[in-house]
Order: sequence, then C-alpha cells, then structure tokens
Amino acid sequence: SKYLIVICSPNSASSQWVSNEVKAFIEWGRLSQIIPLIIDGEIGGGDRECLPTYLREHTRENPDDELLAIDIRENGRHKALIRVVSFMLGVAFDSLWQRYQRERRRKIIGSTILSAVIAILIYWFAVPVTISIGFTDAECNLPQMRDAKLSIDDIEYMIDDSDTVINHTLPGYRRLKNVPIAFEATYYSKTELVQQMGAGISNHIDINISRDNTFAVFAGMVIDAEGNPIEGVDVNVDNKFTGLTDNDGKFYIEIPLQHQTLTKKVIVSKSGFKTSQRDDEVPGEAITYVLHRL
Repeated sequence: SKYLIVICSPNSASSQWVSNEVKAFIEWGRLSQIIPLIIDGEIGGGDRECLPTYLREHTRENPDDELLAIDIRENGRHKALIRVVSFMLGVAFDSLWQRYQRERRRKIIGSTILSAVIAILIYWFAVPVTISIGFTDAECNLPQMRDAKLSIDDIEYMIDDSDTVINHTLPGYRRLKNVPIAFEATYYSKTELVQQMGAGISNHIDINISRDNTFAVFAGMVIDAEGNPIEGVDVNVDNKFTGLTDNDGKFYIEIPLQHQTLTKKVIVSKSGFKTSQRDDEVPGEAITYVLHRL
C-alpha cells in the first residue's frame, strides 16, 4: 500500500501489531505517507494516549519530521474523510470539500423531490376521495319524495326524505375527473349533471331538485249529461285560480308551486246548470266534469 491510515485510539496505541505496521512504513521511508486518524484519546495524553508506541517514540526523537494527524471528533466524520482523501490524492482540501458539498446538496434535493413525488403518488392513488351530496328542495305543501334514487358514478342509492346528505367514496385516481350524478323520484323532475372532482379528499355538492308537473297543472273538460262539451264553464280551484272552458269544453289552469297540494277544492259552475263542488279532487291533466241542466 502506498499509504497507511492508522486508526488512533487508546486501544490501538497499546497494540504491538499496529506499532509494528507503523515501524515498517517508517523504515521504508514512508513516514510522510502515514495518516493518523484520531477517533479517541489524546496525543501525549498519558493513559489516554492514542498514537502507537513506535510512532510516538519516533516523533519524540525526530521533532522535525512533519506528520499530518486528523481528529475525526474535531472535523466530523465527513470532513475527516475528505481530508484523508485530499491528502492521498494531493488535491486541495477546499476544492474537494466544495465538490462534496455540491454533490451532497444535489443528492438531498434529488431525494427530497423523489420523496415528494412518492408522497403525491401515494396520496393520489391510495387515499380515497369522498363526495357528499345534499338536496335543495323548495318549500311546498306537497308529499315528500318517495321511491327516490340517486346514482353516483353508476352506483345507485335508494333515499327518502330523512336522507339529507349522501356520502359516496371514490378511488383516489378519480380526483379531477368528471363524475356523473343523476336523481329521480316520484313527483320530481329527473336531474342529471356531471361534476368534476377536486384535488382534495372531500367534495360537497348541493343538488337543486325540482317538482314535476304532477300537481302544477289542473286541466280537463266539462260535458253535459249527453256527453256534449260545454263552453264558458267557470272552473274555480281553492277560490284562488279560475279558468273558463273553450268551445271544446276544455280548461287549463296552472298552479304555482307554493299553492300546489295533494287535493283541491274545485267548484264547476255555469248558468243553467247545477253547480258541481268536489273537495277531494287530485290535480291532473285529464279530468272530466259532468254538469246537469236545471
């Protein structure tokens, strides 16, 4: 070997084998190629002496011989290693140290970026995303939803009026993807939409559900006992909404949502005919009233 790196400590200082190795190098004229690396103890420290016996005696007898000793405790492990390498290569320590620092920074940055990418991938694919869906329904006096069905990404939920929020879990990779949602129920118009998921772990959507025309339209015709249509008949609904039959005996009345109810009080009247009054009428679009002449 061209160089002899001596690990110096009180234990190695008492080793005859280590002392003989040092002696051989010095006798070959390689004192300048001996690198003492101190890990414990002190030079000239008595019981804590760290230099091998022969090396200690030689430096005492030849004080002019220069010897580079590197204390790992003062320099730190990395710096001490760079000092050893710079000595062996004959390269300035500062140059090697700066290169080492640059390489270390590059590795730290690379490792940080890799860790961040792994964390993002784990989050994106392993952490699920939850979508919660609420329902906004206008105030009215109509029956609550029944036979209601909510479809989220082709998964169906049967819901009733007690279900205010439905939670659905999607795999993480569906983030930023479009999710089809559909709602349908008796007495309601079908609602369909496509919602794009966010990048977070939860998304909330309020769906505005609307009533269909089941209770909104009150229409039909008025005929006499012989089945002939009667024109000009007054049709009164709840004493709020009225309409007259046309020459075909037909009438059509639209009722605003806030006035829609399951049953209606209906009065059908025309001069010369007996007035018809019914309190149990259910709104519809094909209702027929028969008026009898007086």
